[in-house]
Amino acid sequence: MKYLLNLFAVILDGITTYWNFFRQGHPYTTYAYADVPAARRKLDLFLPKDANGPVPVIVFIHGGGWVGGSRKHIQPAILNQLNRGYAIASVGYSFVWTAKWPTQMHELKAAIRWLKAHAEELGLDRDRMLIWGTSAGGHMANMLGATNNRSDFQGDLGNANQDTQVLGTI
Repeated sequence: MKYLLNLFAVILDGITTYWNFFRQGHPYTTYAYADVPAARRKLDLFLPKDANGPVPVIVFIHGGGWVGGSRKHIQPAILNQLNRGYAIASVGYSFVWTAKWPTQMHELKAAIRWLKAHAEELGLDRDRMLIWGTSAGGHMANMLGATNNRSDFQGDLGNANQDTQVLGTI
């Protein structure tokens, strides 16, 4: 019964999130940030309306126990940061049944490097990035912060000339 209630809560949370998203009408663009053996890794980039100059970025990592979830499932509190002038990059990653740890960390570091490599053309401030994660994404957000620029966690998924330094985790 508790699993059924948990599933119901997840579905209700997803419906609430999508309702808030469509009600607020935030457009986004999907980009491929890396190619891995299992699939192309993608992120959704939301830009604040009426942005002037490079905007700070919140990189969002969804939860799901490393076995589920989606970059499309964004909490309303995160989307509200668009109104405060932040760009939101919601990042997808491999689940544990398709790739072993630290593949997920390598993918997320690749997303940060990709965002920094394309910051100028996208209107992002490459030096003002925060990481925000929920559940499993919260663990990965903390690992990203704890492993800033450590070579053993970088992986080789592109944009090696970019650093993975972030200002902090939320």
